Amino acid sequence: MVDHKINQVDDYGFTALQYAVYANNLDLVRSLISQGADLEKADFDGLTPLHRAAYWNRVEIAKVLIDAGANIQALAADNSTLLHRAVSGGAVEMVQFLLTQKIDVNALDSHQDTALDYAKKMIYHHKPLISLSELLISACSSADEPIKPESEVANKEAAYQEIIQLLTDN
Repeated sequence: MVDHKINQVDDYGFTALQYAVYANNLDLVRSLISQGADLEKADFDGLTPLHRAAYWNRVEIAKVLIDAGANIQALAADNSTLLHRAVSGGAVEMVQFLLTQKIDVNALDSHQDTALDYAKKMIYHHKPLISLSELLISACSSADEPIKPESEVANKEAAYQEIIQLLTDN
């Protein structure tokens, strides 16, 4: 018998399973699945726990969700796929994993964008931030604790470059 409270949502439409995915708590994910958590319950943004796992680069959790029956072809409210979500999050390992699965790399979201289009747009949108971070690095070079070039923004650009290469190769 499934406890229906396990699938209750909060003010954001999140279930316990989505929070377990967010927290990267594999044991809790397994426990919730065994108790009957709804694998396809979408939040208010139309994203399932598997979409969230893709965005947050939770590869091991994604594997558990898929093994438990989560729909790898599920579309979000904007018709984005798991691959679109992984690219949006700069989740290189997840993109690599998803490319080994039977997914459509040319799937279009509601704006007629592919995952590769997402990656290219993410690079474009991060360029001003990268330039700004380079200015800050330069300005702070004499400070006691200068900003390091391996900032999160610079790492994101590298991730998107790698994702573009992965998607172009497939």
